[in-house]
Amino acid sequence: MRPYALGRKGTEHSLMLALVALRAGYGVQLVAAAVSGRLDGFPLFLAAAVVEATALVVWVARRRALSPGWIFVADAVFVAVTAVFCSPATGQWWTYPYAYVVVVGAGLALASAPLLVGSITPLTVAVSAGVPQPERPAVAVGLPVIAVMSWYVARTLRNYSDEVDAAREKAVEAAADLAAQQERAAHAELISERVLRLFDRLTGEHQVADPQLRGHVADQAVWLRRYLEGEDGPSTVRESLTAVITRARALGLEVVSDLADSPPLPAGSVAAMAGAVQEALANVVKHAGTRHAQVTARLLGGRLVVRVADDGCGFTRGHGPGFGLGQSIEGRIESAGGTVIIDSAPGRGVTVEIVLPLSPEMGTGAGTDASGAVRP
Repeated sequence: MRPYALGRKGTEHSLMLALVALRAGYGVQLVAAAVSGRLDGFPLFLAAAVVEATALVVWVARRRALSPGWIFVADAVFVAVTAVFCSPATGQWWTYPYAYVVVVGAGLALASAPLLVGSITPLTVAVSAGVPQPERPAVAVGLPVIAVMSWYVARTLRNYSDEVDAAREKAVEAAADLAAQQERAAHAELISERVLRLFDRLTGEHQVADPQLRGHVADQAVWLRRYLEGEDGPSTVRESLTAVITRARALGLEVVSDLADSPPLPAGSVAAMAGAVQEALANVVKHAGTRHAQVTARLLGGRLVVRVADDGCGFTRGHGPGFGLGQSIEGRIESAGGTVIIDSAPGRGVTVEIVLPLSPEMGTGAGTDASGAVRP
C-alpha cells in the first residue's frame, strides 16, 4: 500500500482508476460490437467516440488525476453532439448507456456542482430527445441524478481524505515534538545523575564546611533522587517531616521526633506544614543557642497538630528573632487554612505549634494548649 493511500492523493488515484476502468470497459464493448457488426450506420461518429474516449483515458492515466476539469466538460459536450446524430431513434442505442458513463466521470472529476450541472444539461437534453417518448422522463431524471450522486460520493471522499491528511500532519508534528522531548529528557536525566553524584560526594565526604550549606545540598540530593525514581509529587505528612528533620540533623541539630500517621492532606497543606517546621528548626540553629530540638505530630480532635520545641534561650514575643519567625510561619500556615501558636519567654526556649484541619470544612481558628488538648 502506498504511503498516501488514505489521503487526498490516494483518493484522487482511486477515483482516477475507477474512471479509467469504467470508460475503458465500455470502450472495449463498443469496439467489440462494431467489429461484430451489431452497430450499423454512422461509423464516423462511433469511431470518433472511441478515439475521444481513448484519448481521455490515456490523458487521465498519464496525469494520475481527474484534471483539468475542462476536459470533462468538453467530453460531455462532445457526447451531447454525438447523441444528436446517433440516438436510439436512428438505431444507435450505444449513445444511451454511454451517456451514463460520461455523467459518472463528470461527477467524479468536477468539484463545482454548478459546473457539473451546466456540463451535463446539453447531454441530458440530447439523449432525452433521441429516446422513445415513454423513456424520456426516466432519462431526463436519471442522468442528472447519477451525475449528482457521483459528485457527492467523490466530494465526500475528498473531504474525508483532507481530514486524514490534516490528522497525519498533526501526528507527524506530535511525533517530532515527542522525539524532541524524549531527547531533552534523556539529556536532562543524564545531567541530573551527574549532579546527584556530585551532591552525594559533597555531603558524604564532608567537603562542604558550612553545615547549613551541606544540609541544603543534602536536601536537593533527596529531592533529585526522588524525582529520578519517579516519586516526585505530594508526600505524606510523616515523609515530609522526616525529610525536614533529616535536613536539620545534617546541619548539626539533634532532633528527637515522635511522628504519628495521619490521613492524606492536600499537597499544598503538606508543603506549607513542612516549610513551617523547617523554618522553625532553622531558627533553632541560628538563634536558640542550643543543639537540641523536638518535633511531634499528633491527631487531636480531627486536626493535625505539629509541635517544634527547643530548650534554648527563648525570646519575648514581639521582639528579637521571634517576631520575624512568627510572621513567616503564620503566613505559610494561614494560606493552608491552619493556625500557628508560638510560646516563648527568655530562658524557657520556644514552642511552635502548628494546627491544620484534616478537612476544609473544619476551617481555621483552632489551636492547642501545652497539654495537647485542642482549644478554639
